[in-house]
Amino acid sequence: MTTDISDLLSGETVESTAKAAEVVFGLAEVLEKEGPNVQKLRPLVNQLDSLLDVLNSPLVDIIEKGLPFISIATGLLKFYLDKTKKPLTLSKCVALVSQAAYLESFKVSLQDENLLQKIGKKPASDEISQQTQELGNLYLEEDEARRTVTNFPSSKLAKEFGQVLQARLEQAGLDKESAQMLKTRVIWLTPRYMNRVWASSEEAVKHLGQPTFDEWRKEQVKYQSIDDYLRDIIQLQPCEKVFNEEKLRFQDIYVPLNVQLLDNQGKPLPKENHVSLEVWVKHDLISNNNSPGQILFIQGEAGRGKSVFCKMFADWTRQNLYPAYIPILIRLRQVKFLANNLTETLKN
Repeated sequence: MTTDISDLLSGETVESTAKAAEVVFGLAEVLEKEGPNVQKLRPLVNQLDSLLDVLNSPLVDIIEKGLPFISIATGLLKFYLDKTKKPLTLSKCVALVSQAAYLESFKVSLQDENLLQKIGKKPASDEISQQTQELGNLYLEEDEARRTVTNFPSSKLAKEFGQVLQARLEQAGLDKESAQMLKTRVIWLTPRYMNRVWASSEEAVKHLGQPTFDEWRKEQVKYQSIDDYLRDIIQLQPCEKVFNEEKLRFQDIYVPLNVQLLDNQGKPLPKENHVSLEVWVKHDLISNNNSPGQILFIQGEAGRGKSVFCKMFADWTRQNLYPAYIPILIRLRQVKFLANNLTETLKN
């Protein structure tokens, strides 16, 4: 069985993509004031290809208007159930839930003043608006819907959504690497918000066996544990005192390092002069973000700044790449036992 993603949302498509984005804003307003009122929502729902039409508006509007995408999704699931009086298929649910969760993830990831200044208020070009509209015509098979639920980052939807978002971000003013970082972060944060929609829509999706509120709560405990570690440990690394000096922090004296790249035999690469360590590591992570078990080895004499670099880079990763990457800072002097793998080593 296949399901058109727009089947849950659309009827007569609006002519203007800019107007389509305004329809999403209207949905949020109606749901906030009226709840899933069929009569009030029907005229708006009938004008949408997908919730992703909102990406055609100036992206800062998503932040400034604080669109509640999770509430929109739960409200629309209830609307569809009230309208059809039939249980929703997994494909229909995933089509809507993935869009709302992706946009919520994007909204959260975009709350950075530097990014907002670069992006500005430029609306989508006609070409990108067309690409966004075409997302509403994607077909999602039941098997692919299940894969999307269990592993969104590797799903077809993540790939298709990501291609359009990357193009939209570059058109809005971000360079390719920054757009790729933001896109990757959005993809990996999306499952967290998908689970939140499932938990908030138990009545509409209970027949599908999706996570209950209790299951979602347990999942949130795991997420919260990671968030607490990043806030209490990693975020504070650049602020650590230098030699217990009251007014001197590592972030105050940190100087970016240059390194000499080596080949697999430990010999200097002939065509490579000294390069920025930060630039090299960031580029390597971003360009190889699908390479599991990747290792970067940095060698240098004592006092050259390796440990301080790790502190600073761990916090940069927290700010820019989490949850695609989760920075964990391990001090080797605290490792008392070496096992055959990292997990067993850390247990001891």
